[in-house]
Amino acid sequence: MADISYNRKEAITFISDFIDDINETFSSIDILKVDIEQRRSIKQMINEIEKAFGDETVDSGVLYGMYNKLMRSLPESIKNRINTIRNVKHDINRVRIEPSIFEQCNKRLRESNIMDEYNKIFVRKFEEYLLTMHGINAQEYDREFYQSMYAQWLASQRMLFRNYVGFLRKCKLAPNKDKENPTELFKGSYDTLKEYYPVILGVFSRYASTIETDTISEGLNSFDDIYVKKDGSLYPIIETNTGNKLRIPFEKEAQFTCYVHNPYDDKEKEKILRLLQNPNMEVTFGLYGYKCEEDIDKKVEELRELKKEIPGAQFFTQEFDDDSPDAYNIGLLYKPRRKRD
Repeated sequence: MADISYNRKEAITFISDFIDDINETFSSIDILKVDIEQRRSIKQMINEIEKAFGDETVDSGVLYGMYNKLMRSLPESIKNRINTIRNVKHDINRVRIEPSIFEQCNKRLRESNIMDEYNKIFVRKFEEYLLTMHGINAQEYDREFYQSMYAQWLASQRMLFRNYVGFLRKCKLAPNKDKENPTELFKGSYDTLKEYYPVILGVFSRYASTIETDTISEGLNSFDDIYVKKDGSLYPIIETNTGNKLRIPFEKEAQFTCYVHNPYDDKEKEKILRLLQNPNMEVTFGLYGYKCEEDIDKKVEELRELKKEIPGAQFFTQEFDDDSPDAYNIGLLYKPRRKRD
C-alpha cells in the first residue's frame, strides 16, 4: 500500500499517472481479454477517483484507499501490461530530452506520413527496440498512443545525434569552409549534419527530399542516391522525367570530404566501405548508439579493427559507460585523402 503520509497533491499526481497507464493499456488489444462488466466496473472506479480529486474534503488517505481498491480489481494481464508500459516510459524518458527537441519531433511527425519510406526506417528500429527490450508488439496499440511513444523515442535518438555532432567538433573533424567539397551521404531530416553545418555542399541521398529546402544547396535536392563503384568513385544518381535512373560521373580525380554515419542498411554500409578505398576521398565514418538498444560496443570495436586496414586512418571514441540507462558509445573513423605529389 502507498505511504499515506504523502500530502493530497502528491497523492493526486501519483494516482493520476497510474490512471493514465490504465487508460493507455485500455488502448491495447489486451482489454479485449477483460470481461465487459469488469471493464465497466474499472471505468466506474476511475470516474469516482477523478471526481474525488475535485473534492477538497477527501484527504490523501481516502484517495489511496480508492487506489488500492482499483488495484485489487485489475486482472493480472492488465497489471502486467501496466508494468510493461511504465518500464518503456522510464526507459525512453531516461534520456534528458529537451522540450524543444521533443516538440520538433512531434512537429515533423504531424507534417509527415509516419509510414512513408523514410519514416519506416526509424519505425522499424523503434518497433525492434520495443520487442527486444520489452516484449511489446507495437501493433497492439492504437495510433495515438503509438505515435506518442514513438515521438518520445525519436526525440531520444535526436539527443544522441546531437552528442555525436558535438563529438565531431571535439575531434576537430566537423565540416568547415577549409574542407574540400564537404558532402554528406545517405542521410535524411532526422540525422543530417547539414542541419548543424550549412557549409556542407549537399546531401547525396534518396532521402534528401525530407530535408528542409533552406538547409540544402540549390539543385542537390534532386539527387536521390549515390552510387559508389568498387574503386570508391562517386556517381550521383538522378531520376529523369521518364523515370530512368542516370549515374552522373564526377571528374575522375574529383576530391570530396565525405561525412557518413550510422548507415540505415547493409547496402549503404557496403558503399561506405568502398568509399574508404578511394585515395582521393577524405572520409569521416561515425557509429553511435545507446547501449540498452543495440550492440553498439561490438559495432564500434569493428570500426576500430577497420582502421588497421586503412593507411593513415585514425580512430576516436567517446563512451558514456556507467550505471545510467542512457549510457552510449560513439566510434569515429577518419581517413585522410592521399597527399598530392
